[in-house]
Amino acid sequence: MSRRHLASAGISRIKCPAAGQVDHFHSRYPGLALRVSYGGGRSWVYFYRWNRKQRRLTLGPWPALTLEGAREAWRTARESLSKGKEPTAPSAAADAPDLFRNVVADWLKRDQRGNRSHDEVKRILDKEALQGSATKVG
Repeated sequence: MSRRHLASAGISRIKCPAAGQVDHFHSRYPGLALRVSYGGGRSWVYFYRWNRKQRRLTLGPWPALTLEGAREAWRTARESLSKGKEPTAPSAAADAPDLFRNVVADWLKRDQRGNRSHDEVKRILDKEALQGSATKVG
């Protein structure tokens, strides 16, 4: 673990460790670090405390996420913490219920369209798989 001023030009020159991974913390941005792994992978992470426990939020891989982008993501995460909310990375898990609902609706239209039991299958899916949420399928 080292603390240094990270600059865009110097990130590519940071050497990979022989084994494991090393965090290089930015001296001007508390908790922001560049994690370098032995295989050459580099990603931006933010270390913070939530409910007295240290947590790590992966902001994104380098070079896809530039230093400026990592600083902006760091600001967003810190702002979220200051408002009393735990910062979280955008994930596909948040979209999963809508994705599943769309797949079910598509399946009903495509594969169950001509079946006599279409209405019964739809009712069961709404009740059991989709837990009777406010937005019903198809």
